[in-house]
Amino acid sequence: SNLCLWGKKSHDKCFLCSSRGTLLHVLSGCSTSLEQGRYTYRHNLIIKHLASFLKDKINQQSLPLKVFADLHGHTIEGGTIPSIVIPTSEKPDMCIFDPASKIINIIELTVPFESNIDKARAYKSDKYEVLVSDIENNGFQCNLICLEIGARGLISENNKKQIRTIAKIVNERRVRELWRKLSELAMIGSFVIFKAQYDQAWKDSSDFM
Repeated sequence: SNLCLWGKKSHDKCFLCSSRGTLLHVLSGCSTSLEQGRYTYRHNLIIKHLASFLKDKINQQSLPLKVFADLHGHTIEGGTIPSIVIPTSEKPDMCIFDPASKIINIIELTVPFESNIDKARAYKSDKYEVLVSDIENNGFQCNLICLEIGARGLISENNKKQIRTIAKIVNERRVRELWRKLSELAMIGSFVIFKAQYDQAWKDSSDFM
């Protein structure tokens, strides 16, 4: 849209869906990009790293915790919440489960444009309100952690607190490197999405690096 404003392009339409091609639209608002899994690719970059970080800390300290994520090879019974906690079709992005203490931490990640961070948090909090209540009524302590990493890498102070909360579960207090890595992965994912905006087909993401 800026190129059009500056007279460098004849129109300001998104090449994929014909909506106005602002940066917000390209990075987080294009319906075609959503359907093709472009935003899921960026989202999963972060989830993969966070799952690996947590599992490494658990293994290093032999903690009695289990981590499940909505990724191939990281699920339980095809989902992320053990049926012993509650049978459900809901599939949060990640769960950290302490069977002995009957505590489950649900982590739900969103990678919105920075101006939509608060809206994304409210949506996810509302979405899982009933599930959290049902789990608690089933005799478990359930903590919902909504995490928003900006599409351009911004991590707000509130989300830094959320990352500290996640790290504290595995007794890790040094979180600056984790903040930097999650921010970097969001930017890398957005860079790939931006580079691919003129390609109708979503191919291997490495093609756009």
